[in-house]
Amino acid sequence: MNAHRVRADRVFVYVMAGQWIFGIILALVLSPSTWAGKVQTTHVHVYTAVFLGGLISALPIALTFLRPGAPVTRHTIAVAQMLWSALLIHLTGGRIETHFHVFGSLAFLAFYYDWMVLIPATVTVAADHFFRGLLWPESVYGITNPEWWRFLEHAFWVVFEDIVLIMYVLRGLEQSRAISRPQVELEILNTSIEHQVQERTRELAASREQYRSLLETTLAVPWELDPDLVRFTYVGPQAEGSFGYPANDWLGDGFLVDHVHSDDRSLIPNLGKMAQNGKAEVEFRLKAELERVQAAAAQQQARELARIEEDAAEQRRREFARIESEAATQRESAVTEARAGAEAAAREINFSCCEERDSRS
Repeated sequence: MNAHRVRADRVFVYVMAGQWIFGIILALVLSPSTWAGKVQTTHVHVYTAVFLGGLISALPIALTFLRPGAPVTRHTIAVAQMLWSALLIHLTGGRIETHFHVFGSLAFLAFYYDWMVLIPATVTVAADHFFRGLLWPESVYGITNPEWWRFLEHAFWVVFEDIVLIMYVLRGLEQSRAISRPQVELEILNTSIEHQVQERTRELAASREQYRSLLETTLAVPWELDPDLVRFTYVGPQAEGSFGYPANDWLGDGFLVDHVHSDDRSLIPNLGKMAQNGKAEVEFRLKAELERVQAAAAQQQARELARIEEDAAEQRRREFARIESEAATQRESAVTEARAGAEAAAREINFSCCEERDSRS
């Protein structure tokens, strides 16, 4: 709703500017000049349209850019719009047709879907008709001696339109809420589903990573094979330690055929057919690179020894810290006991001196 009211503010920028230009043109057409004998001067209506009209339009236009969508902006626009009705009625000499500008302005203000803006507009137009009807009736009614209650007649029809417009605004707000409620609920549901999908994705990624970590830390070699291409698509990192071949070599074309044992090579062409038939078990042997296996085993043994040594060093550091902490506690306890003993001895000496002085007395 706030975005709608901001757009309405922008529309009234053009309305205010257009009314100002229209008021100047109207003054130039109806009363461009006045005569004092043979001296021709610009009519006061022209100055009124230029300066007073510009002043009326300036504040609402400024607020539209400074406080778009704010209540103070649309209430100021409502008052300014009624002042423009009063100015146009004055420039046309109180023509009854110009009074329709009031009713058109109220209809424009209803675009805000805020019935509160109709209150300052109504008060403004009623006050204008009342005071100008007393002080300058010809400028508002076109006659010099109208009835005093004439402003009540105009105010009545303004209030009548207000009632119709308020009913329209309230009905529009109700329909807007009815339309927006399912949309809001759908957005909330979409957000909830998106959060659930993200959470499930994170859980799936964590589970996959956990499974991968479990596979790659076991002694067995996990692998995936494309039976049609007879090529490995995945091999665990422990394959190098078990067979002596780097993991990247396993993924190359022809690796399986080149390294399978010669007695088991006849099983390889049937892997695709066995996979199409469903579950199947097949055993074949691979030739290992003995030197690399031994080197990998030596490296693994060195890593294990280094880890054992590191664990032992950490255990020694912890034991040393524990012994140092206990020694510090014992030293602190000994100091505390020595201090307590010294204080007790001092009190005993002081008591003995007091007793000796008393016996001498």
